[in-house]
Amino acid sequence: SLPKDVLPREISSPPSLYSDRLDRAASVYRTKGFRGRKPESESANGALRIFAMGGSSTWGVPLVSPRETYPAVLQTLASERRPGEKIEVYNAGLAGMGIMQVLDSISETILRFNPHIITVSLWYNDSSRQSIWYGIPGRSDRDVYLSERVLKKIARFPILNRFFQSRIYGGLRYLLLQGKTVFQGAKPAVPTERREISENPRRMSPEEYRWALEQVAILGEKKNFLPVFVFEPLNRTSTREDSLKENEYYLAMKQVAEKYQVPLVDTLTPFHERMGDWLFYDLVHPNPSGHRLMAEILYDFLFSPEKIGPKGVKILREVGIFPEDSMEYPLRK
Repeated sequence: SLPKDVLPREISSPPSLYSDRLDRAASVYRTKGFRGRKPESESANGALRIFAMGGSSTWGVPLVSPRETYPAVLQTLASERRPGEKIEVYNAGLAGMGIMQVLDSISETILRFNPHIITVSLWYNDSSRQSIWYGIPGRSDRDVYLSERVLKKIARFPILNRFFQSRIYGGLRYLLLQGKTVFQGAKPAVPTERREISENPRRMSPEEYRWALEQVAILGEKKNFLPVFVFEPLNRTSTREDSLKENEYYLAMKQVAEKYQVPLVDTLTPFHERMGDWLFYDLVHPNPSGHRLMAEILYDFLFSPEKIGPKGVKILREVGIFPEDSMEYPLRK
């Protein structure tokens, strides 16, 4: 056989069929854990476990202390106002995360810790036209996720994996890529001009975003946890009515919540009512006052039987937590 250094590197050492793009979130959780407190064990041990998921506005950019983020403040409120009840709140947000990463992370990581409630608050990253997570311009997060997931499954078969590591595969791949360059011309790997960025598709179109929310709702039914959708507010938030008219992502979240009977937290109204207050550092990242308001809204929602609904009340009762007036709240099987 030919010496290894005679052949182009792409042939002698072809790149892995499957990259680690899908595993980025799982890798962060594995090496750094959640922001702030971490589960002491996979078992909930009788506690109510709440995981807050979202992007940088949930993780708490640019807050230095994790104690100022709304999941941590929610934990403090629950401990102070409901003494004697075991409630654990974890910040599972990651900067740059979109709804596809939430869906994947629930399956790959969060379910291992036996969650009872998972709050989902994000849309802004999904509307971006910059491929900041998977790094493949021109393709949506959903397209990349689905195709990479197939490749990941293929790579698990030893025979196929050996073929994709062979020089035969490397040579075929090399020839195909060379032919593509000749006939189509080389293209830049990433957008280099503002005009090119604006022409990229969104990370998730409103339709793809809707599809992923539906998958989260379906997963909740299968795995016996309660998804709770939370509108991700913006600085100088419009009224709820205007926001739903202007923002297709808000509307998609509302419609999926209604279709699958998922509780939906209205943060838009209280943030609009305090529009004159300083609640954000920029367009989307709340300051400590904004995080405090988010925590107060979530606390009032999660422990109100009328708001969290029959499924939520059932979950709370199963772990020995009784919302105000819940004994009179009609439960449906």
